[in-house]
Parts: sequence; structure tokens; C-alpha cells
Amino acid sequence: MDLLSSLLKQKGRLTSKIINEADGLPCGALYSERFGSLGEAYKLVGYDPGVCERYEAKLSVTATIAKLGADIAAKFESAGGSAEFDQAAGMLTINKALVVSIFVARCQRMRSGSLRWNIRRRISLSSDLIAAARMDEGNQNILDYVLVPANEIPDGKIGFWKKDRAKFDPYRLNTLDDLLGPIWKALIAKMSALPGRVGPTTQIDALQ
Repeated sequence: MDLLSSLLKQKGRLTSKIINEADGLPCGALYSERFGSLGEAYKLVGYDPGVCERYEAKLSVTATIAKLGADIAAKFESAGGSAEFDQAAGMLTINKALVVSIFVARCQRMRSGSLRWNIRRRISLSSDLIAAARMDEGNQNILDYVLVPANEIPDGKIGFWKKDRAKFDPYRLNTLDDLLGPIWKALIAKMSALPGRVGPTTQIDALQ
């Protein structure tokens, strides 16, 4: 087991493919035969695949939120606005007026065969808008977006199960460009309501 433990330290994770491709180690099938399963062999070297998978999923979500926040910010800045993105909070503040919280809903296939999408981070109701990117089944690419006013989610939770479809379908958008137009309109409304402030009206067509 020393060899398997050393491989874990080297790679940071274990899979049948990693074991089979490693020099000087028995193949994964031999570990399964000797210990009853690869899972049992993993336990003996202190490896929990679930922890690794959850960690990688968290990194993927963080990276997707960061990219989406940066992409939206760049669009508004190119149109003459300002945008500040707090990556730790996943919150984008546009023109110091409109706050958009950005989330990622990863896809999970249930035992029944149906798909569900959940957002695990609790939603802050201090935001004006909730922008959620729904991932495809492989959790590699964005499937579509949902842009919802925060006051439509009073309990701070959002999900995309079959039972929630009717509620969120009116807010579904296919592309990033589709997402930008409604954000602009919300920004104009928010800024126009502020005393002494004039909402942005220049270059709006560039974002639609």
C-alpha cells in the first residue's frame, strides 16, 4: 500500500486510470481483487473520492462565477459604465447602483433518470438581481441563464427541479448577450430613481 499512498501524494487523487498508468504499481483490477474493491483500497490509504470530487466541483463553480462576473463587467465598462466585482461574495456592482449576485447551478442526474439543478450558496436578498448560470449535464459548459429579481426569492433559496420550472421559465435566457439587456434595463430604472442621478442611456444598443 506504500506505493498507492505515494501515488496519492503525487497526484492528489486516485482513479483506476491514474493507477493503471503509474509505473511500478499493480493495475487497478488487482487492487480490486485483493481488497474487494478499489474503494476499500482507497480507504486503506486515507483517500475519500467524494471529498476530492466536491473540492473539484467547488473550484469549477468558483472559476465559472469569476469568468461570468468578469465578462459582464467588461461589457458594461466598454459601454462607458463602471463595474466592481467582489469574487469572494460573487456580487457585481454596476455604476455603484445595481447589485447582481452571480451563481452557478450544477447539474445532477437523479436515480429516477431526471435532472436537477441546485444552488447551494444561500442567496443574499441585499442584491437587486440574481443571475444564475445553469450547467449542462457534464458540468462543463453553461446551458442557459436565469435572471431573477431578488425580491422574487424571499426564502433565499433557488432550485431548478421540475416543480420549479414554471416559476423560473419566464426568467430564462439562452446566451450571455440575452442576459445583458435586462440588466441594463434594471440599471436604468435603479439609477433613474436615485436623487440627482441620471440613468445610463448611451451605447445601450451595444449591449443588446
